[in-house]
Amino acid sequence: MKNEIRLPKVKQPHTTISPLNPSQMKAILHSFDTKTYLGLRNYTIVRLFLDTGIRLSELSQLQLTDVNLEEGFVLVHGKGAKDRYVPIGRSTIKCLWNYIKKRAVIDVDTNSYLFLTRRGTRLSARSVQIVFRRRDSIWNYIVVGLIILGVFP
Repeated sequence: MKNEIRLPKVKQPHTTISPLNPSQMKAILHSFDTKTYLGLRNYTIVRLFLDTGIRLSELSQLQLTDVNLEEGFVLVHGKGAKDRYVPIGRSTIKCLWNYIKKRAVIDVDTNSYLFLTRRGTRLSARSVQIVFRRRDSIWNYIVVGLIILGVFP
């Protein structure tokens, strides 16, 4: 085709991502009621995001067998079927341990996924987005920050 018109590719401007500062992280983490299953689950999700930088889709695919609390890492199944080991800190290990103990009450070894709903079904990536968008005014700020960080699409 000789009369084919070719348009130049438009480059997207590069944006700098600002990380959350320590007081913002503390505000996020202190906003949960970790005495309840849902509060502890959501707290654990945020701790994992902050500690590891994993993607939302990767988090929703985590299974119990992907978590190694003794060695301090999580096996993450990433894009393009590329798996990687991601280290986790002591406080996140403790948090995961507490969550897994509480999770055992919701699900008695029937669901292999790490994060479950109240009914014991897998928490999808979309469900995580919905949960965090429903939070009160502090979450308006946090969700915007997580979107900027690339945690939410």
